[in-house]
Amino acid sequence: MQSDEEIERLIDESMSFYMKHYDLKFWRIAPDEPKIILGRANENRCRFCRKTAPEVKFKNIAHAIPEALGNNTIFTRYESDDCNQLFGNTIENDFGNWFLPRKVFAGLRGKNKYPTFKSRDKKSRIDWSYQGMHVDHQEDSDFFVVDEINKTLQFDMDVPSYVPSNVWKTFIKMGISLVEDEKYRYFGDAVA
Repeated sequence: MQSDEEIERLIDESMSFYMKHYDLKFWRIAPDEPKIILGRANENRCRFCRKTAPEVKFKNIAHAIPEALGNNTIFTRYESDDCNQLFGNTIENDFGNWFLPRKVFAGLRGKNKYPTFKSRDKKSRIDWSYQGMHVDHQEDSDFFVVDEINKTLQFDMDVPSYVPSNVWKTFIKMGISLVEDEKYRYFGDAVA
């Protein structure tokens, strides 16, 4: 296992590489931001199955970044309806399961509500509202342990099952969805 210092060094090294070799773009993902739709209307070629209309349909505009991350801002026309449905039922579902504890602690809203997480024994829970996070903990629950000396809280959370490689594939899919048209041709191996 790597030390925190080693991990920090590797992150700094990676960021330096990307800052040197790539033009980074930043978008703010927030409900009040105007929608960004990547791709041009009527240029329907899926970046994933590589099929075009009318062989596949492009009725829906897909999320370029999964909604599980709180994205309701950045959409793409680069994804056929078939691929969108396939990803939503497979890799993005696993991504959502993997991301759930992080989503709870970040307080990211879902489609209609804030996330909730219940303890295994159903005696404790974490809820969010517009006022912030609320932890309801029963004395006899093993939901979390408080370490007063180290000033830490350790939660014992059951994460829904997921396939780790599908989480990775979702990150790759996000990158493929966001890459500019002129750079897309360099990512054939990643798409495959």
